Amino acid sequence: MTKKKSIIIIAVCMASAIGITLFVKRGDSENVLERGNIQMLCSACGHSFTLPSQEYDETVKKNIQNRGPSGGNVFECPSCSKAAAREALKCPKCGNVFIPDWGREKDYPDRCPKCRFSEIEQEQRKK
Repeated sequence: MTKKKSIIIIAVCMASAIGITLFVKRGDSENVLERGNIQMLCSACGHSFTLPSQEYDETVKKNIQNRGPSGGNVFECPSCSKAAAREALKCPKCGNVFIPDWGREKDYPDRCPKCRFSEIEQEQRKK
């Protein structure tokens, strides 16, 4: 196996593991959920808001074809009414709300673009 293929396989496995971990931890992680709410961010107007997890799940089921360019679910923003809101993360260090980059190969997808903090990196350093 070539070095390039190995790196791609490792990156895909890491991204999958991170996604599964965040999905499983949704019930107890403030970063993804805040008391049953999903953190959202509108790319059109920059408005951040939370969406109750039940409403999020129902909307996903109803609008399975309503996908953004990268395949993620897109929701209507309550501020500007555009279908441009996506699931986001809230940095536990500085409070910045941002859309994670799950395609990153050389960095952690939860790295805050404002303060550069990564909760995943922090947890890995503790181990």
